[in-house]
Amino acid sequence: MDEQKDLSLYKKIFLISMLMSHGLSIGKLYLYHILLMLSTFYGIFILINGKGLRKNFITKNKVIVLFFLYSFFHCFFVKDFYLAIQNQVYIILGISVFFSIKYLLSCNSNQTLNIIKKVISMLAINSAVVVPVRAETNSTSRNNNELICIDPGHQLKGNSGLEEIGPGSTKKKPKVSSGTRGVATKKYEYQLVLEVGLKLRDALQGKGYKVFMVRETNDVNISNKERAIKTNKAGCSLYVRLHADGVDNSFVNGASVLTSSQKNRYTQSVQKSSDKFSHDVLSEYIKSTGAKNRGVSYRDDLTGTNWSKVTNTLIELGFMSNPAEDKKMSTSEYQNKMVLGIVNGIEKYLKEK
Repeated sequence: MDEQKDLSLYKKIFLISMLMSHGLSIGKLYLYHILLMLSTFYGIFILINGKGLRKNFITKNKVIVLFFLYSFFHCFFVKDFYLAIQNQVYIILGISVFFSIKYLLSCNSNQTLNIIKKVISMLAINSAVVVPVRAETNSTSRNNNELICIDPGHQLKGNSGLEEIGPGSTKKKPKVSSGTRGVATKKYEYQLVLEVGLKLRDALQGKGYKVFMVRETNDVNISNKERAIKTNKAGCSLYVRLHADGVDNSFVNGASVLTSSQKNRYTQSVQKSSDKFSHDVLSEYIKSTGAKNRGVSYRDDLTGTNWSKVTNTLIELGFMSNPAEDKKMSTSEYQNKMVLGIVNGIEKYLKEK
């Protein structure tokens, strides 16, 4: 291949990559994307060369520099540098294969054999470098579309005022309580679940999820009805309510999830999905923590559940009335296991829904 053809090949690969990558990153390619990319390309090119675009003006080195400058510019639109680079890399690989096959057809057998050996070596390197990036960015890009709501139950001071347990209901319950208290740690439930909730927030954000926290401090006054309405308005994908159990029997231990039954008239739109979500969270939580599985409890009297229009679950992390479990739930090591289990449950549900 002579120098002119070589430059033409680079030009086609890099320029088509730059034009197409933005559309692939957001899943759609409109005319204004192409016009925007062409305008951007022309503007950057003028900055590099101080003059307009002319035929045969692009050299190999200038196109490569332009490609990487464009990649950084692309990040402002995609908000994900690795995804931007990934899309451009795969476009380059695809176009390269096309032109390589076309070139091989014009070569003699010895030249073709040597080129194939080089291509195999390059593919081996590419597999080691690009494939891990692809797996990570695909996961992150999917997660970017999900807004997870975390609601650490209860608060510093309870509110005994009454509110309807569901839209249009004549039955009322106290708005919110301060919850139970650890028999060994003397820690309140509202403190424990906030500790876990903040760690859960950080873990989800680390995986690329957007997170909406109902509360991030203990000194608030938000009723169960108001918590559900907040998540509805926020446009959350999933609603995770964090609680801990307490009973008179200090030997009782284990974790459970609470969700509405099929006959609940307030939750018809999300009952089926919430049931699936609850099972997924509990199963992964048990796997991660090794806690006793107390199963799924169907409750139709939970105000926060009844007012929610979002797929939801309420998880009872363990029993603060059990001295051993109470102590364990306050350790950093066990809290990390709790968080991992909930995260895995969320991801299992999102993957299978």
